[in-house]
Amino acid sequence: MGLDRFTLVNDALGYAAGDQMLREVAERLAKVIRVSDTAARLDGDKFAVMTPISAIDDSVIVAEKVLNAIKKPFTLKGEEVFVTFSIGISIYPTDGEDFDDLLKDSLSAMQYAKQDGGSQYRFFASDMNAKAKNRLALEKRMRAALVNQEFVLFYQPKVEPKTDRVKGAEALIRWIDPVHGMIGPGEFIPVAEETGLIVDIGTWVMRAACFQTKAWQDAGYAPIKMSVNVSSMQFKAKDLLDKVKSALADTGLEAKWLELEITESMLMNDVEGAITRMQAVRDLGCGLSIDDFGTGYSSLSYLGRFPITTLKIDRAFVRDV
Repeated sequence: MGLDRFTLVNDALGYAAGDQMLREVAERLAKVIRVSDTAARLDGDKFAVMTPISAIDDSVIVAEKVLNAIKKPFTLKGEEVFVTFSIGISIYPTDGEDFDDLLKDSLSAMQYAKQDGGSQYRFFASDMNAKAKNRLALEKRMRAALVNQEFVLFYQPKVEPKTDRVKGAEALIRWIDPVHGMIGPGEFIPVAEETGLIVDIGTWVMRAACFQTKAWQDAGYAPIKMSVNVSSMQFKAKDLLDKVKSALADTGLEAKWLELEITESMLMNDVEGAITRMQAVRDLGCGLSIDDFGTGYSSLSYLGRFPITTLKIDRAFVRDV
């Protein structure tokens, strides 16, 4: 990572101001990287972050956090100063087997980022640059899709085997892009979670599902319980209850016909806090379901503490039964 136009700061405000900026850059870096990351200053205006990743997109997330942190103005000698970062990314072992090769490759990629105008990141491997561009384009299209109402809900019925009666349904989101056609959630949901768009999308899903459930009731169909998936970011948000209350009030749906569905992995980092949030949802009168139970860290002993109404056992446990 290299600061763009750093020499202008030294020339205009002096080396003392430049040193102050470098210290503040280091402080901002320390705040945005994870505990598992290592940050260092290499020389001059160049810094580096070494980060373990499980997927290429992880490096993109780190790079975007760093870019956003540095874009905020610095106050030097009473003046606001704006600088940006150019970032080069190399991946082990694809781009090199040792530190020297990886550093050389990332510096080369950084120079390409500077030549393209700075304030951006570039991968050493060109195919990764293409993937990063596709990810940014997908995020931009998703934001437009929310505004243009391109998302739709499909409803997977829950059928009682003995009577063949539909007893409930689960709302499943799909994206019908006017150019690319139907896009499955496996492609856009991970990007929505990384960018925070999942909160707005999740709010839309909840309201649309409540509206449809109430419309079916008004049309004379037997009431069914509608299950809506809630992301980790939604579940932890302070305004979760307000969003649920608003969806119910605006659609006229009774709380007992709405069920929020969460995964067990969302509960284990902060069990006590999760139980408090779950109880608040139950106090509203809504149902609460745990999905994929048994694939994470929880055990049967937790079930007595979780105020749930439905437990969905992961299919891995029943596939061969």
